[in-house]
Amino acid sequence: MVPQESFFSFPFSVLEAVIMGRYPHIDTFAFESQQDIAIAHEALERCGALNLVSRKIHQLSSGERQRVVFARTLAQQPDILLLDEPVSFLDIKYQVDLYDIVRKLAREKKCAVLTVLHDFNLAAEYCDRIYLLSDGEIKAGGDVMQVLTYSNLKNVFNTEIYIDINDLTGKPLIIPLSKDVHTRFNQG
Repeated sequence: MVPQESFFSFPFSVLEAVIMGRYPHIDTFAFESQQDIAIAHEALERCGALNLVSRKIHQLSSGERQRVVFARTLAQQPDILLLDEPVSFLDIKYQVDLYDIVRKLAREKKCAVLTVLHDFNLAAEYCDRIYLLSDGEIKAGGDVMQVLTYSNLKNVFNTEIYIDINDLTGKPLIIPLSKDVHTRFNQG
């Protein structure tokens, strides 16, 4: 699992934090093996965080720490990934990089992925199925093109949006509109 935000009570090194992801694979009272350390390094490299390996987790920015938490999850070699706003502290490069990793895991390793996102554009580009939730209930669910419609988004979120189609991917491109734009549009 990759939570939206992670807290560490102790000043672990980045490598120690990632190796924690290997504990399900390590016998009780045993130490990590060279293979576990190699897997941790590989996970850090995949997340663009290998250069942070010797730093303390408390010395990292929120975005760097989130990449390390993601690497810890990858080090587990999971069959199922649960992601709760995993890229909320990341700049756009790392958002795309990490979701590319997730997509590759899903396709090549047959890893199931359940992610919570508030960014409709990321959801449109990376998800196969989408569910819109409101007040704890599913309001719409299914294929990206069926769910991310003006009507569904307007009804669930009660705000004006503009939807177009991304020329490169053919997926919905969603832009929230300020009340000023909506008012001008309806008056003109």
